[in-house]
Amino acid sequence: MTIRSLPPEVYMKIAAGEVVANPACVLKELVENALDAQATALTIRFQNGGIDAICVKDNGIGMSETDITQSILPHATSKLSSWEDLSALGTFGFRGEALAAITAVSETILVSRYIGEETGIRLYVRGGSVLESKRVNVGVGTEIEVRNLFFNVPARRKFLKSPVSEERKLMELLENFLISFPQIRFRIEKDAETLYEVPKQTLLDRLPTLFQGIDRTEWQFLEEHFQGLTASAYIADHKYYRRNRSAIHTFVNGRLVKNPIIYAAIDGAMEPVFAKKSHPFLLLFLTLPTDFVDINVHPQKMEVQFARSEWIFHLVQKLLQKRVQETVPEIALPEAGGAVPQRAEPLERERPAFFRTPSPPVDTAERIYAKPEPFFSKPEPTLMRAARANEFTLEPTQPGSQRVLTVVGRRYVLGEDPDGVFFIDFHAAHERLLFDEIAANNGKVASQEVLEPIPIHLTPLQTNLIEEHRLALEQFGFRFKKQDQRYLLEGIPQKIGLQDGESILLDILEELRLSTIEPMPEVFRRIFASVACKQAFRTGDTFTVAQAEDLVSLIERKGITTCPHGRPVRFRLTFKELDRFFER
Repeated sequence: MTIRSLPPEVYMKIAAGEVVANPACVLKELVENALDAQATALTIRFQNGGIDAICVKDNGIGMSETDITQSILPHATSKLSSWEDLSALGTFGFRGEALAAITAVSETILVSRYIGEETGIRLYVRGGSVLESKRVNVGVGTEIEVRNLFFNVPARRKFLKSPVSEERKLMELLENFLISFPQIRFRIEKDAETLYEVPKQTLLDRLPTLFQGIDRTEWQFLEEHFQGLTASAYIADHKYYRRNRSAIHTFVNGRLVKNPIIYAAIDGAMEPVFAKKSHPFLLLFLTLPTDFVDINVHPQKMEVQFARSEWIFHLVQKLLQKRVQETVPEIALPEAGGAVPQRAEPLERERPAFFRTPSPPVDTAERIYAKPEPFFSKPEPTLMRAARANEFTLEPTQPGSQRVLTVVGRRYVLGEDPDGVFFIDFHAAHERLLFDEIAANNGKVASQEVLEPIPIHLTPLQTNLIEEHRLALEQFGFRFKKQDQRYLLEGIPQKIGLQDGESILLDILEELRLSTIEPMPEVFRRIFASVACKQAFRTGDTFTVAQAEDLVSLIERKGITTCPHGRPVRFRLTFKELDRFFER
C-alpha cells in the first residue's frame, strides 16, 4: 500500500475531531477567544442544542482584516511565537487550532472590527473555504456564528446526542464560565428565549442565580497562600452536598480543570465533615505562576500538570481544613455528661435527599424488583394499624419466636427472640418496604394535588431537564403547569409534605442530569430510594408497639437486612454475647 499525503480538506476534518467533538466544544473555544480579546460583555445564542447554530458576540478589541483571515488557518495564533512563550502563557487559547477546526466542519460567519479602525470585515466560510469577504459597518468587537455543525461529516453528526442533551452540555459549560468570570456581563439566549442576563458583579452576588436554594449567607469564603501559590474558595454550608463531584468546580488561573491531585486533596480534607461518597458544594480557584502549570496536555485543555503536585495537595488541604475546623464541632457528639437534646432533628431533615449519597445496593436485582406486599399505603401515618388490617394479612407469629418489647428513642424497635435481643431502625425498615413497592410498580407513584400551585425556582439547566423528562417525572407523582416561562407545581408524590416534594424533585433532576454517564436502571433505583426515604416515617414520628410488630413481621418474612442505600436495618445481640460482656 502506497503512503501518500492527505489533501488539506481531509486532514483538517480529521484534526477537527480533536478539538470539536460537539456543540459545547465549539462554544468553549468561541467564549475563550472572546475572553482573550479582553471582552467585558458577551452575548451568547444557540439553537437546537447548538447543532443548528451557535453565536458568540463580544465587545473585545476585535480583529483586523489580516488577523481575521489568518485566524481560520491551522496553527495560526497571536498568543505565542516560540516554544519558550508557552511557559509564560496567560491566555486561554494558544494552539491556533480552534477556528480552523470549527470552520472546517461548519458554515461560519465571522464579523469583526479592530479597535482604532473605521470599519470591520465579514467572512463567510463553508467547510474551510472562504466564500465571501467584505467590509461592513459594525461596532468594535467580534461576532462569530457557527451554523450546521458537521454538515460535511455526516458520520460525526450522526453521533451527536439529542438537541436537549447537547443543550445540557452547553448549559453546564456556560455555568462554569459564569462562575469563573463574575466580572463579565453575560446574556445567554436559547432559541430566542433569555436564560441568563447577569451584570458585572461579585461572585457572591452571582451564586444565588446559579445555585438555586442556597442563600448567599450560606457560602463561606476561604483563602490560603503557600510558596507563592494562592488558593481561594467559596464553600456552601455542610448541609448541602451531593453524591458525586458535580457541585465541585475547580479552576486554575481562571480555566476550568479536572485534576486527580486536586480531587484527592478535597476528599481528604472534607472527610471529617461528609459521609463516604458525599461531596461539598465547592468553588475552588488556584492562582499559580504560569511556569508552574502545564496546560499543553490535551487539546480540550481541561487536563493540567503541576511542577510540584505535592505543593498543590498541601495548599488545597490547608485551605479546606479551615472550614473543617469550624464545622466539625457543630456536628460532633455531645461530651459525656453534657445535656442531651430531647428531640434531635433527623439527618434526613438536615440533609435533603438531593444532596445525599446512596451507598451501592446490596441486594440482587431479583430481590429488589420482586413483587412486595403493600405496606402502610394509607397516606395518614396515624392510621397504620387500620391500613395493616385492610391492606395485608400477617401470618401468625410462632409463639415465642420473637416479640416486640418497646420503642426506644422514638426511632428504634427493641425486641427479643429465643437467642437474644434485636434493634430495628424503624425509618430504614419502612423506607426499604416502600422502595420495594415502588420498584415492583415500575416506579409509578400516586400523586396528591397541591391546594394552590406553587412556582418552582429552577435554573435553566433544571428547566431543561423537566422538559426532557416530564413523562418520567409525572410517573413519579409530580404534576406541572407551565406559565410565563416558569413551572408551577400542581401535584407531588403521595404521603409526603410540600417541602419534601420540592426536595425530591431537585433530587430527581440531579439524578436525571447524570443519566448521560450512568445506566438508567441505576439512576431510577436511586430515584426510587429517594422517594421512599421521604415517604418513610422518621425520628420523632409517633408509632405504636402494635405498628412495630407489623414492621418486624414483614421484614422478617421478606428477609430484609438493609435500606435502599445499603445501611443496616437490624442490629442483634445474642444472650451469649451479653453473658460474656457481664462476665456470667
